[in-house]
Amino acid sequence: MNCVVGRKPGFVYTILGLFLSSEKMEGESSSLQIHRTSSIENEPRTLSIDQIQYAREAAMYVVNTRSIEEAMNIFTQGLEPVVEVARDERETTTIEEIKR
Repeated sequence: MNCVVGRKPGFVYTILGLFLSSEKMEGESSSLQIHRTSSIENEPRTLSIDQIQYAREAAMYVVNTRSIEEAMNIFTQGLEPVVEVARDERETTTIEEIKR
């Protein structure tokens, strides 16, 4: 199936799902439905340029109006240390092993 230029795969699946859900198979009264989601829909959303610029300006405001300790606390609030790093599906390495 050819994808429309500029459209995400999720768009194609949505259109295909709508088409298939409206079609009825011969001899059946219920409609066939496909519920698929593209892997891109599971990825974190990307910030827009305006959102990135706003975040930069907010960070500069914090750096310019707070002490370095306060700024570090604001920027690191809610972060948790990384204990393991997954290299692939078969192997997991701890941070201590990487430091050696």
